[in-house]
Amino acid sequence: SGQIRVSFTAPAANGSVVSGYAARCESADGGTARQTNATVGPITVTGLSVGKTYRCKAAARNGRGWSDWTALTALPAITA
Repeated sequence: SGQIRVSFTAPAANGSVVSGYAARCESADGGTARQTNATVGPITVTGLSVGKTYRCKAAARNGRGWSDWTALTALPAITA
């Protein structure tokens, strides 16, 4: 299976410390979608389908809950 490393810029402080992040990668050409949670970034999302193209997004969590997802970012097809 393939993997993608999702990098992102931490959100601005809103009065509550960020306690975690999530990265989600989705495919429009038949690849398996996956989400991975972590306490720091970048996040490596594993279990993706080789030969498929993915778009990934990220979100942050703090004491107030989850942020909105970032815009999807297109990535090249996974080759290994």
